[in-house]
Amino acid sequence: MNELGAYIQEKRKEKGLSIRKLAELSGISHTEVKRIEDGLRKQTSPQVLRSIASALCVPYEELMAAAHSSATPPLKRLRI
Repeated sequence: MNELGAYIQEKRKEKGLSIRKLAELSGISHTEVKRIEDGLRKQTSPQVLRSIASALCVPYEELMAAAHSSATPPLKRLRI
């Protein structure tokens, strides 16, 4: 699980929502919600994040910050 997945799961559980209910409220599939929470979805679109933020009643910017923190840092160039 990455930071974005942990954040979404924490907020979902605080609201007493199941994965299926969050999926229904956000208009995305429950498998997609599960993949995001488990950190299996590497690039989550801004549209999906907006839908999840709205369903969880959290600021979109918080989800974006968590998504940004979960991104893999770029590879460093090696000097030869």
